[in-house]
Amino acid sequence: MEFALGTETLKTYLSYEVAAAARKLVEQVMLAKPGEQVAITADTASDPRVVEATANAAFAAGAVPVVLWYPTNLVSGQEPPRPVAAAVADSDIWIEYAAGYILYSNAFHRAMERGTRYICLSGVDVDLMTRAIGRANYPRMLQLGAVLQTLLAKAKLVRIVSSIGTSLTADNAGRHVRHSGKLADTPGDPIMLGGQVSWAPREETINGRLVVDACIWPPAEIGLVRTPVTLVIENGVVQRVEGAAEAQGAGALLVARARGAGGAVAGGRVDDTHARVRPAVGAGSVVRGVAPVQRVRGSLARGPIRRRRVRGRSVRGPASAADEHAREQ
Repeated sequence: MEFALGTETLKTYLSYEVAAAARKLVEQVMLAKPGEQVAITADTASDPRVVEATANAAFAAGAVPVVLWYPTNLVSGQEPPRPVAAAVADSDIWIEYAAGYILYSNAFHRAMERGTRYICLSGVDVDLMTRAIGRANYPRMLQLGAVLQTLLAKAKLVRIVSSIGTSLTADNAGRHVRHSGKLADTPGDPIMLGGQVSWAPREETINGRLVVDACIWPPAEIGLVRTPVTLVIENGVVQRVEGAAEAQGAGALLVARARGAGGAVAGGRVDDTHARVRPAVGAGSVVRGVAPVQRVRGSLARGPIRRRRVRGRSVRGPASAADEHAREQ
């Protein structure tokens, strides 16, 4: 996988701007109060500049920051080292910067059950932190997110289109719509980078074409997409992959993953849908890779096999968005 964080590695690069963004994150987004315990998790692929700036901002706000580093796992949703799991479950606030995020792991669910206020900032570097937090008009972005949440919640039929050929339709059927990019004002309610609304339409009603022209992650073997990849979806299942990227192996790998061990023609399931309104990459930016949380224009992600709880039941299998929404009802 071709994956690179940032456009400049100097410690002084955007250092003042990152400090301001970190303060905004800690005080205005995570709503940290004096005396609160703040866990900041990062792996060896994280940008240490944003990690340090966040810890400094938390301490300046009167909170108690603890930074936890651990080896990178590019398979998302896996269990972290036990000391990390214990720390995040006993924290008031948890800010995650790890590239191999542990969102939706058992450790994550235990922390949410304990009431930890969490934000997923997986792979965020100094450029993204400055642009999407520091320079963003957060109040306006929150207002727009709330409007999108209301519109989606009222809609029965949703159609997603793009200028590069995406055309998907799905039936909402009363599914819950989350304003994932809100403020961390509710214990145990995870949030994402501002500007995100998430929901899961009825999976079996998703039909059409999904065109990806930036990043497919996971699986880590693909990553940066140099030519568009088109997924043809019928009844919520990827039936085939089209595009020149097949010559690079990306299409063949997706097909192999979709077929799985059973040898079926297809089987890659579309689980989750997001609407993002966060600031775009600037025209002068030199982006060598795309952080998973950034997902410029489009991406595909499927959860790993793991044991999880749905409405009090312990089950095993790919965690779908419907499972997560079931927990929220």
